[in-house]
Amino acid sequence: MNRIKEFAKEKWFYIAALLAPWIIALVHSFLNDTWVTGNGNIAVGDLQAQVIPFAYELWDKFHLHQSLDFTWHVIDGIDFHTMTGYLVSPFTMIMLILPRHMIPDFIQFSMIAKWSLCAFTTVYFFYNTRFNKLKEYKELLSLFLGLCYTLGNGIMSYIGFIQFMDVMICFPILLLLVEKMCTKDNTPWKLYYMILVWCMISNAYPTFQICVFLAMWFVFQMCGDEDKKIKRFCVFSLSSIAAAVTNSWIIRGGVGAAGERIASDGVDARIAFVSKPLISLWEFTKQFFVLEPVASVRSYCPNIYMTVTAAFLLLLFPIVKIEKKRKVCILLIFAFLVVSFFEGHLNLLWHMMNIPNGVYNRFMFIFVFFALFVVLLILQNLEAVSYKVLIPSGVIAVALFAYTMTGIKQFNSILEYLVTPLIVCFIIILFVLFIRKSFDYKQFLYVIAVLGMAEIVISSYSSFSYYDGALCYGENGLVDQAYDLLKSAELDKGERIVSLTPSPDIGMITNQNADAGFLSALNTSNKALHDNLGMASNSSVEFGTRGASPVINQIFNIRYSHGESEMICSDSELENKDRYLQLYRTNRLAGLGYMVNSSIVDWNSEGKNCFQYQNDFIKKAVDGDSVFASAKGNISFTDLDGNETAPNEEMLKYGLYQYSLEKYTHDEKDSRRLCFVPEEDMDLYMFFYSAQNLTNYISIDGEVKHIDARQFKQSTYHIGNVKKGQEIIVLSAPSEKTIYGSDYTLRYLFASFDEEAFASAYEKLSKNAYDIEEEQANYIKGTINADESGIMMTSIPMGFEVRVDGEITKCECIGGTFIGVPIEKGSHEVEFKYVTGSRKKGYTVTFICIAIFIIISAFDAYRCHSKKKDDLQK
Repeated sequence: MNRIKEFAKEKWFYIAALLAPWIIALVHSFLNDTWVTGNGNIAVGDLQAQVIPFAYELWDKFHLHQSLDFTWHVIDGIDFHTMTGYLVSPFTMIMLILPRHMIPDFIQFSMIAKWSLCAFTTVYFFYNTRFNKLKEYKELLSLFLGLCYTLGNGIMSYIGFIQFMDVMICFPILLLLVEKMCTKDNTPWKLYYMILVWCMISNAYPTFQICVFLAMWFVFQMCGDEDKKIKRFCVFSLSSIAAAVTNSWIIRGGVGAAGERIASDGVDARIAFVSKPLISLWEFTKQFFVLEPVASVRSYCPNIYMTVTAAFLLLLFPIVKIEKKRKVCILLIFAFLVVSFFEGHLNLLWHMMNIPNGVYNRFMFIFVFFALFVVLLILQNLEAVSYKVLIPSGVIAVALFAYTMTGIKQFNSILEYLVTPLIVCFIIILFVLFIRKSFDYKQFLYVIAVLGMAEIVISSYSSFSYYDGALCYGENGLVDQAYDLLKSAELDKGERIVSLTPSPDIGMITNQNADAGFLSALNTSNKALHDNLGMASNSSVEFGTRGASPVINQIFNIRYSHGESEMICSDSELENKDRYLQLYRTNRLAGLGYMVNSSIVDWNSEGKNCFQYQNDFIKKAVDGDSVFASAKGNISFTDLDGNETAPNEEMLKYGLYQYSLEKYTHDEKDSRRLCFVPEEDMDLYMFFYSAQNLTNYISIDGEVKHIDARQFKQSTYHIGNVKKGQEIIVLSAPSEKTIYGSDYTLRYLFASFDEEAFASAYEKLSKNAYDIEEEQANYIKGTINADESGIMMTSIPMGFEVRVDGEITKCECIGGTFIGVPIEKGSHEVEFKYVTGSRKKGYTVTFICIAIFIIISAFDAYRCHSKKKDDLQK
């Protein structure tokens, strides 16, 4: 017991750092009835939509002994190794031994645990860095600086991205190792190499940002004579390069993903985007002085709040005496970081030329960390500052804060409204007393640390409320209810479900083949195919079939559709439902593969709308008649006050009703009402597109038939069989997140469906279908009997090695996505085996690098042992 007391007394600041995030989470849980003790969830954003489904998928693969190479459970199938950056963590090993139903709880536990470990390593850095020369309250001030970083907005906006947090934990340790590499002859390069390798495996994206800063940090640290500098530079650079080469297979994948993004969006467009003056320099500076909580983990604006206390101290940097070379170096690093926030090319550099979902300035945590490091230098040199210089600096700081406070239109809570000015008043009083010598420098440091920690804990508690997510997981959660509904679906081999609500990745949770997904710009060719066919999308990363016609059902082999109403599907019957959603079963499916004409290789979307593109599929596949025709009817488009807007005349030539709106007022008046009255009876479909995410409410003759459960930028709706003269109303309500003044263009396209034409085409498609005999995670085997030579059209993505009767066969790429297998007349056995491609070469390089590292480490250990032995003998 005495040892425990001694340890607690000596290491209390480390213990406090570990406990602070847990205390905030537990208090928040008790007071708001959310996780841990309540019914809610703190799983929002990527944590809810990606990480938890990926964890389910990994758990199933591990326990069912399935291949890790490939999964069919999201957007028609993907290389599962692309999920590496989400799942590589020591916590994953623990998760795999837990019961499956505990996965959501454990992932949320991991979120707080990683946050806690990040606090620990940050405090460890500030206490052990050679720049911390404080003699008084060293432990307390290290805790203060560590918590300012970990509980501030820079990291608070990261904790929901637990796939990044392993890197955040290692970041301060890497900085300390670089310090030692710059100052000691016996450099800890082996430990540096191993941690950097681990970070790259864990998540290469934030690791790249850290590596950019490590290079600057190394230059900042350099000391010693020229020979030593060269030697230390070589050790640092070679260790870093070796770590990168070791993980070449991961880096190559990241570069490939970046390339796909650049190709799809255009690098010039991305540079223009990040260069937009969404924030001014003043708006940027204000955030130092405002207790502004994390508005969103996808905030377009930087989050740099690190306490008003630290901001006041940072303003003293110009007047504090710091070694001239160090001061210049600090200013250069600050300048580079700040300019990177506003200049597109530099911003892209920090993001590997790859900015996911427009979430730029994700390297903000580095700015905050470095700013707090500068605060450390200020604190230990503040005693020598002249009072005459200190007084005007304090007046400027107070004036800046007062001006900032007057510019705030809305506070997040009354707590912050009271606390922020109160903290500032205390700081002013503290500086006045310090200047008047009412207490000494030691007491000043103590009060500063206590004030700063009180402020950051209050702010962090308030900011943590962002993570109060909807009740997705748990006994009454939407995902669990959808799980029960979808598990009742009976799928034959190769068939798929589609569900965009409540989670597009729910196929990984239910362990079912699926055609929907939320996957950070993976399978971009498949997304392009979905987009061209008019299917649902609400971003560059989330998509799936919705409002699918019978043609779409064949292309993607969709047996079950899960959603709000029968308008999400076609040729289907209601099979089951829960309190919110319904499950529909498709009546007719040709299968995972079927024979079509060889002309299918010429199927493309150029110059076609989504309905014409489907017509072209029928034409190219079986030489069938068009199944869609432009629907004739009377259309009016008004706001809620009845003011009518005319469609774009040029677009009318193509049957497209386009309405360009320029203003967004952030209220219901921006909703628009479209009325379509058909001129004849028909089976009606509607395609919808917007520049922004919208919710659509669809009614027929005043009766509401469909309400979107989530928002989309585009989607198709199967309105169904309507009579001549019926009134179809579509009310489109824009997302609250739409930026004021942004483009608000709406497009509508109506088409009638010809059932007879499709029935004729379906008879030909289903005549020679692929009979699946064996289906595994990375392998499919079956037979097909072809009446005529042609192409076996499949909904299997490219990347598989195909064998026909045991012989490797060169295949065609259909629609830019799926495999088309040339088949001669007669009966054939067809096998599909997923090929990992260049990853095998990457693994080989990794194993060679690790082997070299082990040999060098063993030789180094032997050399050191021999040297010690020789020294003893002497």
